[in-house]
Amino acid sequence: MEVLRAFVTDVYPQAVGLGTVAGMAILLSIPSLVWHSKHRNFAPAYLIACILIMNIFNFVNPIIWPNDRFDEWFNGVGLCDIHSKIIVANSTSLPAATLCILKKLADVMETNKINLAPSKAQRTRRAAIEGFLCIGIPVLTMILHFIVQASRYAIIGVSGCIPVLSNTWLSVVFIIMPPTLLALVNVYFAVLIMVRLRVYRSRFDTLLSASSTTKSRFLRLFLLSLTFVVIVFPIQVFLTFKNWPRNPQPYSWESTHNYRQWRNIGYLPSLGQVLVDRWVQVGCGYLVFIFFGLGKEAKDMYKSWALTVGLGGLAKFLPKKTTRARSSDTGRSSVLVKARIVFLSSFSSKSYDKTSFSNSTNATSVADLEMQSITCTTTVTSDHTDRSLLNEKPEPAVTRDTASDVDGSGKWSSMSKMIFPVWRRGERYNGR
Repeated sequence: MEVLRAFVTDVYPQAVGLGTVAGMAILLSIPSLVWHSKHRNFAPAYLIACILIMNIFNFVNPIIWPNDRFDEWFNGVGLCDIHSKIIVANSTSLPAATLCILKKLADVMETNKINLAPSKAQRTRRAAIEGFLCIGIPVLTMILHFIVQASRYAIIGVSGCIPVLSNTWLSVVFIIMPPTLLALVNVYFAVLIMVRLRVYRSRFDTLLSASSTTKSRFLRLFLLSLTFVVIVFPIQVFLTFKNWPRNPQPYSWESTHNYRQWRNIGYLPSLGQVLVDRWVQVGCGYLVFIFFGLGKEAKDMYKSWALTVGLGGLAKFLPKKTTRARSSDTGRSSVLVKARIVFLSSFSSKSYDKTSFSNSTNATSVADLEMQSITCTTTVTSDHTDRSLLNEKPEPAVTRDTASDVDGSGKWSSMSKMIFPVWRRGERYNGR
């Protein structure tokens, strides 16, 4: 304890830094979340929401635990119970959401799966798969974590709450391996998309037109997902090996869920350092803004917000909002073209005997107008196609730090590398 007092300070500099950059990441992530939610892009909105929630905790935790003074710490009851479960769920929810995005992008580049009008059953099936990946797997992970949860939670300075695992092979199967397996699947789809981009590079614009998306929107989604894969996968593999149990013990429900042991809360000194996964979460928030917060759609939304709150002077510095107007103009022109076709056809049938040559000319014009009508109609109705993720109407990487045996007993370990002594206040917890 005397050694630790030399490192204790009122507020660690990294606590100030983490809280500041996390707060900025929260503000920068909100517009992208609003835009994707408004256009019912479930997987991107879910991914951004997960990152946003983790950065909220990254903003709050340094305020609550800015140093290593254990006697002054809040014991985290309630807050850490929730946060530790969210950390476990996010270990699978982030790669699962990325998988949904990559899968849809791969389908866009699949020439055998162009479907402009999916049936209700197909839409239901797609929604069920996304729901299982993004919600079902994380919920299942939280349930399985309870089976191997040897202690309520632990708290480390600055970074805050961390979940605890038993030092058994069951922890590997339930908690450690699933994120790595999902990351491997993400790598597969990322490589598949790159292969298809190379094979179908001459037809790239045609495939995007068939799915009614733009090259910019496709590339932004793909580059964001690819960045997550490139960043998350190496870190995830590294943490998998580092989290691997050392001298694992046989699993026992009675030993793991011993109430006297389970109620104890571990207090860990940080010595002013922040866990690496917290910085990764903050970085993901900035990546979301770079890829989605600087696009034309986002700028249009910023302009509408500025006009709504009476900041019209700022709106003039933003580009004119033209995207949605073009869509509506296209729809209106499609209706006008169809009306003109009907009018010309009716007029030609009444005066066929007198203007046969003119009718043949009109027929050619009508055919051209019909082709225009088909093109315009496809652009509008494709908002309901199987590529809804990429359309305007419907359209970290979080890692867990390493596990190690903190008290040398081999009975439990946390999801962070704990090389310092653990201070427990089980009896004090009951009175607080």
